Amino acid sequence: MAFLGHFIVGLSIILPLFFFYRERFNHKVAAIFVISNWIGPDSAQAYFFLKFDFQVFEWDFHYLLPFAIWAVLLAFFFSYLSRFSIVRSEKFLMIQDDMKKTLDWKNAYFIVLSGGIIHTITDTLTRSNLKIKFFETFFEPTLFDIQSWGTDLGIQGKQVQLIAYLIMIVLTFLLLFIFQQKSRDVLIYFISLILIIIVGGLAIGDGFLGGEYDIGTVFFSIIFIFTPLMLLMYVFNDVHKQSFLKSEIDKNNETKTSQKNLFIVSGVVILLTGLVLALGILSILQVDFIIDSLNFEAVVFTILGIALSVIGSLGILSGIGLMLRLNVARYITMVLFSLLLLFVFPLTIVFYLAQNDVKYLFHYGLKKKKIEKEV
Repeated sequence: MAFLGHFIVGLSIILPLFFFYRERFNHKVAAIFVISNWIGPDSAQAYFFLKFDFQVFEWDFHYLLPFAIWAVLLAFFFSYLSRFSIVRSEKFLMIQDDMKKTLDWKNAYFIVLSGGIIHTITDTLTRSNLKIKFFETFFEPTLFDIQSWGTDLGIQGKQVQLIAYLIMIVLTFLLLFIFQQKSRDVLIYFISLILIIIVGGLAIGDGFLGGEYDIGTVFFSIIFIFTPLMLLMYVFNDVHKQSFLKSEIDKNNETKTSQKNLFIVSGVVILLTGLVLALGILSILQVDFIIDSLNFEAVVFTILGIALSVIGSLGILSGIGLMLRLNVARYITMVLFSLLLLFVFPLTIVFYLAQNDVKYLFHYGLKKKKIEKEV
């Protein structure tokens, strides 16, 4: 299956919009779409322990339909992410707090879902069994299965292909007319064509379709081309219309709550990195059940254990440093949690520590300490 290739697929869709649609182009929408296309459903696999077994079927959130639920959570993160930009600093690059979200939750959800749909079909085309992962054990057809949809049904008379050909002549000439009409009329034309193909294929037979795989093609096109592109373009258009969203940030209230939130974040950092430290120690000790389950050489566990122990220890110290408002601890925490990209949600801590009000707490704390020393 594709890994980094998902990145290329996302960029292949976005770059034509970047070059030819600049008046409505938004860099945050584009970036979040590419990220969602690359890491969207795979982020659910990082939380493998959330695979629910309901006896009749399993809910694996890497499958497209369960992912639509997982995307609800991702949308909250990406909506928050749209508050920030990456800009050039004096030394390199930095996270900039723009103080307002570009995407509300609805638009963030549409972008995540769009990227997830493209991710799913990319996996299908690069998977040896060509399986489309809709819903595990319940609905996961292969491309070969889709090709057979509608075959051996209906009248099965080859002479009816002439009827389809005459219909297509009419619809072809209508193309020169329909795109001059309202969006509603174009949509009616589109839906009518879909119904003609499906009803004709099922009722009259695949001879009506020239023996081709048109029913499967219609299904494929609606799910994996029309839907994700419509969602993407809707968000581009909606964000363009709302170029200046009303800021949801109450500066006074945010300043008051940022100190409390900082202690919560510090606690979460200490807890998570403490777990990493514990895992590192277990790896060094080479606990039997870990070795048996992962089937790695003992030396691999030792090296991994040392690395995790160092990272975990550094993380705990940085969490304590956050409570003491040490700016170096803020930077260390941001670097460490950036490594958890595949898990997505820990990145919230990275961007939270880049908020203007949070940075103010650290810089104000440093100035206050200097003043106290001088006094």
